[in-house]
Amino acid sequence: MPPSCVTMSTAVNHHPGAPSPSDLRAELLRLFGHRQFLGAQEAVISQVMAGIDTVAVMPTGAGKSLCYQLPAMLLPGVTVVISPLIALMKDQYDSLPADVYERTTFINSSLDIETLRERMGEIFAGRYKLVYCAPERLRQQPFVDGLRRADVSLVVVDEAHCVSMWGHDFRPDYLFLGKVIPSLGSPIVLALTATATPEMRDEISEQLGRKLAPVVASVFRPNLYYEVETLPDKQDKMHRLVDVCKNEQGSGVVYARSRETCEQLAAMLRRAGVKAAHYHAGLPAEERSRVQESFMTDRTRVIVATIAFGMGIDKSNVRFIVHFSPPDTLEGYVQESGRAGRDGRPARCVLLISPGDGRNLSRWSRQEQLKVDDLRAIYREVKRRVPEGKAAFANLEEIEKQAREAAGSQIGDTTVRVAVSLLEKVGLIRRRYDAPRDVWIALSRDASLDSDRVVAGLTEVTGLGPGQSGRFDTAPLAD
Repeated sequence: MPPSCVTMSTAVNHHPGAPSPSDLRAELLRLFGHRQFLGAQEAVISQVMAGIDTVAVMPTGAGKSLCYQLPAMLLPGVTVVISPLIALMKDQYDSLPADVYERTTFINSSLDIETLRERMGEIFAGRYKLVYCAPERLRQQPFVDGLRRADVSLVVVDEAHCVSMWGHDFRPDYLFLGKVIPSLGSPIVLALTATATPEMRDEISEQLGRKLAPVVASVFRPNLYYEVETLPDKQDKMHRLVDVCKNEQGSGVVYARSRETCEQLAAMLRRAGVKAAHYHAGLPAEERSRVQESFMTDRTRVIVATIAFGMGIDKSNVRFIVHFSPPDTLEGYVQESGRAGRDGRPARCVLLISPGDGRNLSRWSRQEQLKVDDLRAIYREVKRRVPEGKAAFANLEEIEKQAREAAGSQIGDTTVRVAVSLLEKVGLIRRRYDAPRDVWIALSRDASLDSDRVVAGLTEVTGLGPGQSGRFDTAPLAD
């Protein structure tokens, strides 16, 4: 393990070239109003400011966001934060102090086209110091080219366990980051997560293409009280869940495996007089937003959810977490239970177990595995569309549809993205930047049609003349 690895109990070393501890604390007070760092924050920030690529493993509620927000204000150029959820971006953005807020922005699918164009222009012009974006955005070459012009000093991969194929929240588009980061110049890299085994940390380093020096804080949080209750069957678990939710004061989250179970348990709690709602990925986006907002503002006291209700939560006063269904992994359990007691006050984490849960967990695991026949169907469809040794446009939605028909199974969007990532990982295909379905082309009035071969070719293909414009399909235009 590199000598820069620290734990909560290890003294912070000052790195040559980094601001002194007293300078960092002065900036912390000036920008954020805090006199002291918490836990491992100073160790992480000291490494980043010294230009050391870092992976920081810090428990939920340990203040991971400050580890890049403060450096972003002190480093030259722009800090880019890759964040997996719109809700998480917005929550962190809205909670920034005024001076930092004014120099921060975000880019995601919630923006209309005009706002997006205006904001991207401001980013590329260097107006902002801190920019949040989704990993999918970095698959768009114009955005990456613009960031390169804006001089990126630091790239932050938030929720970095999403990079790892071992991870419980694996996100295929995170695997593209290792290709993009070199295109941004030579930025410092900071990966942040609440849980990562040594194997997962190695996987994150490998995928990002950097040797990351670890800062590992203890996951122990003395305000959390963990309990495991073994009950005879599901019915007894339901009765016990009602007791916990009625007897505990304050907000709570109940995690269940299936969408149907979430709805069933929320209805049962409402009948028992508990203000409860359900949340899962099958709800319309507007409904999910309404349910989450109701919970965050304490109009709903208990929310029953799948792990789709996860990383976007930043509610400090959650007093209890109940796992009605067992989590997939120990890392997943630490992530999910760690959303209780972020305000430092006592909170309960209750795991309800019945004899059938072990068998169910094995069955669920088998169901979620990528089937070999599905992988073959997706590969055949890609191979049919892309000539061997050459590049071609391939629409993932069309691949999904054709592969589903060929395999005769329920292949979905996530399956296709994971399969494409696996095929790329073993060298069978290479996925490049995403291309838009269509592009808008406008020729200026003084366009030189005779002297420029590219312009002449465009006018021939599009039929445009000087001063004219139009929208065209990307693929045939590229051909």
